[in-house]
Amino acid sequence: FRRHILLQYLILFQYLKGQVKFKSSTFVLQDEQSLWIEDTTKIVYQLIAETPPFGDNFLKMIQHILGTEENWNAWKNEGCPGFVKERASDSKPAKPFKKRPAPEDFLGIGPNKK
Repeated sequence: FRRHILLQYLILFQYLKGQVKFKSSTFVLQDEQSLWIEDTTKIVYQLIAETPPFGDNFLKMIQHILGTEENWNAWKNEGCPGFVKERASDSKPAKPFKKRPAPEDFLGIGPNKK
């Protein structure tokens, strides 16, 4: 239960500090509020790491997930650009490569047939 509450704090703090496209532009944190969030975030990370069982592993997982969420928010703020980049028109097409012939023994038709 403790982990759930601490995780909710981290999610809320990430939302408050982050740039979200649909967040009201009138909502801006003051410097004092930002410092409080940073200090409290450090404390929450420490409490999660100290919470058994496997607090350190849980903390690493949470940090990874929150980082992914931050990247997703940035992608959404940029208007969801495509992941596939188009090839430049001046680039040369890839040369087809030749397949190596299979050894005769691989197919069982060579002189070393068993």
